[in-house]
Amino acid sequence: MRIAICDDQPAQLSLLQSQCRRWGDLRHERTELLCFNSAESFLFAYETDKQLDVLLLDIQMPGLSGMELAQKLRQSRDSLTLALVTSTPDFALQGYEISALAYLLKPVSDEALFALLDRVTAHRTPPSVLIDHDGITERLPLSDILYLESAGHNTRIVCMQQVIESPHVLSYFEAQLAAQFPGHFHRCHRCYLIHLAHATSLHKKEVILEPDHHIPVARGHFEPLNLAYMAYYRNMQ
Repeated sequence: MRIAICDDQPAQLSLLQSQCRRWGDLRHERTELLCFNSAESFLFAYETDKQLDVLLLDIQMPGLSGMELAQKLRQSRDSLTLALVTSTPDFALQGYEISALAYLLKPVSDEALFALLDRVTAHRTPPSVLIDHDGITERLPLSDILYLESAGHNTRIVCMQQVIESPHVLSYFEAQLAAQFPGHFHRCHRCYLIHLAHATSLHKKEVILEPDHHIPVARGHFEPLNLAYMAYYRNMQ
């Protein structure tokens, strides 16, 4: 689960981080935490990476307040799941107006936060990628994509149960996936872009993807691949 925490108080930010990690350990759920000390810094990052499951948002912050940030998101028809965090119940009505999933009072208890994250897990939509091919646009679950292969001016998207050919070059998908899912895909060869989540073993000349796909690794690309693979799993913890 990708959780963003936005709070201008370092102690509160640290506490919520610890609680989210503890929830992930107890639920055996991989958690990726993104922390921000202002609404402005969150907005800047969110412009390029919108793949979040929930935002834990402090309401009262200097500059752009959490409530103003929430209103901005809703005015742009953004459906990001929001949980408002505050030391006062005075904003409960406004929280309802911006469709917040929960309203958590500081200090946030494990019980309240864990219940919220359990709800998010139960209702979240698996991340997906839009692929156009054969005159249609199809939404593919991210977890189904094994790798992408250059096929001239087209790209073959190899999935668990199907292979799709799209009329875009590989670099088009490389840029798109890097923006949507940073660190999830790596180009180990000029013709191959692999989904690191499905890599089972790395070798100097090939990487093996489940169930048994052998993808070539170009000369000089093993070290960058190995670093990307380790970084991916560090970020997923």
